[in-house]
Amino acid sequence: MGLDAAYGYLCVGLMTFAESAVLVGFLLPGEVSVVLGGVLAQIGPGSLPLMIAAAFTGSFTGDTFGFLLGRAVGDRVLRSTFAQRRAERIEAARKFMDDKGVWAIFLLRWTAFFRSAVPLLAGMSRISLARFLLYNAAGALVWAAVLATAGYLAGLSYAYVTDWITLLPLAVVAVMIAVVCLRLRASRAKRRAEPPAPARQPN
Repeated sequence: MGLDAAYGYLCVGLMTFAESAVLVGFLLPGEVSVVLGGVLAQIGPGSLPLMIAAAFTGSFTGDTFGFLLGRAVGDRVLRSTFAQRRAERIEAARKFMDDKGVWAIFLLRWTAFFRSAVPLLAGMSRISLARFLLYNAAGALVWAAVLATAGYLAGLSYAYVTDWITLLPLAVVAVMIAVVCLRLRASRAKRRAEPPAPARQPN
């Protein structure tokens, strides 16, 4: 494994970890790094399975840390100015969890802000750690696989388009030569088909 690939895995893992562990996702969504990691796996030295593993590991461990943080000091975090400015969205996540229970851990993962808030709120609720870990693992795996694969396919399209752009000048030259040849051939055929001009009579 090259150094560039290892650096890419590390960045994706750290970004997805920080999203929930230190609430970075309130400001910067982690899916951006996962999609870019998938692109890197296609056009760079990375591997798609390893990129999925890095995203899963970072997301799973970050959410678990967020859960434990919520259980330990969740009330204090929600009283902070940082959280108060986002009180309406946090309350919306809380109500969704009340309606859906542990399924909220899986379903709200697809929205950046809620993906960061739910582990904290789950830790403050009556959800057991074992149930949280189960749904967190399932959600993190599907989320990482879908986003990294989407980035990989986008990178594949980029590589395909790049190949065609490289060949485009040659294709244009070939078409121009073909057009010139066809016009010359048509002009010769037209001259051959024209009747000869009548000879002039002497006076």
